Amino acid sequence: MTIEGSPTVDAARRVAPTLAAHRQDADRAARMAPAVCDAMGRAGMFALCAPRECGGAEVGLVELVETIEVLARADPGAAWHVGNSVVAGCCAASSGPADRAELFADLTRPFGFSAVPGGTARPVDGGWSITGRWPFVTGSLDAGWLGLTARVHEADGSPRLLDGRPLVRTFYVRAADVQVEPTWEAVAGMRSSGSNAVAADAVRSPGELSYSFFDPRPLLPRPLYQIVPYQLFWATVVGTVLGIWAAAVDAAAATVSGKRSSIDGGLAAELVSVQHTLAEAETTRRAFRLAVLDGLRGVWEAASARGGTTATERAPAWAAMILAPDRARESVSRLYAAATTQVWLASHPLARAVADLHAITVAFERFRPIVADHGRQLAGLEPLHPLA
Repeated sequence: MTIEGSPTVDAARRVAPTLAAHRQDADRAARMAPAVCDAMGRAGMFALCAPRECGGAEVGLVELVETIEVLARADPGAAWHVGNSVVAGCCAASSGPADRAELFADLTRPFGFSAVPGGTARPVDGGWSITGRWPFVTGSLDAGWLGLTARVHEADGSPRLLDGRPLVRTFYVRAADVQVEPTWEAVAGMRSSGSNAVAADAVRSPGELSYSFFDPRPLLPRPLYQIVPYQLFWATVVGTVLGIWAAAVDAAAATVSGKRSSIDGGLAAELVSVQHTLAEAETTRRAFRLAVLDGLRGVWEAASARGGTTATERAPAWAAMILAPDRARESVSRLYAAATTQVWLASHPLARAVADLHAITVAFERFRPIVADHGRQLAGLEPLHPLA
């Protein structure tokens, strides 16, 4: 189940060898290699969800996931930049023409993003004043703009509320205006995402360059921008997971195919236990990939037909997207255990895949109840999770 002849998927395939060639350089530097950033920018990877009015691709939902999957097979950290740039596209769709033109004046630069509400935003003349510290901001060293999520306050410092809760929005600021703390150099997983800590002290976010996952208000009523924001963003995350999973299966097969035991001289690939682990990993990966894409296709069709989606229409995609990373982590961990001692090297693709998947799945904990909501709906009950 793959989109044939997709311009963006084809572009990702053309740029993927550059990502793979510079993967170790990026891991050492804990940020994208300059050649990778340039190649992806020229291929339009950072403007996949930017509105057509900005020169963006405004791709379909399934096409977006498949594009990121291709990139993630070569370098998950680089693919992560693409997913984080999606939020900037949604912001542009919720902003006026002048603001969106300013945000996407350069279509070749990635956008940084942090979903953690690490600061506050107060209205000032011509925009917002942003102050705080964000522990993880993808692309902090390579982006032109950073999306920093903050709690919205009034000019007098009192919190602004939405449905009785503090209003949280993502505000775009110029990367040159913040302080980057090189905290990402010590991590093991997703190193090339360059997700350093960032601090801002009364940094200006111009105009209305902000976006809310809970109150998006898109001005461009087209299918991509009618999808529930968290589901759109999580689709990019699971695209990265699927790419890591596929690359891990390939790496495991290549590792065991030519390795002989130092004890008895037998090929590792001849062990039935190894064969079973490989078969199980590939079969599980394909099954979840189909479930994810099928669920997202249903979401896209509903958004295209009616300009929105119901919880029932979103549920199959949500369940597949939340379960897939867990199964990928378990599957790749078993591949790691079944392979040879070569995988003990930190630079081995399987070692990197294990670290990358564990880094990603940490973010899924708060979303696990959505899977239960799918079960509730299958049993004829109403969903409970606010994001379902």
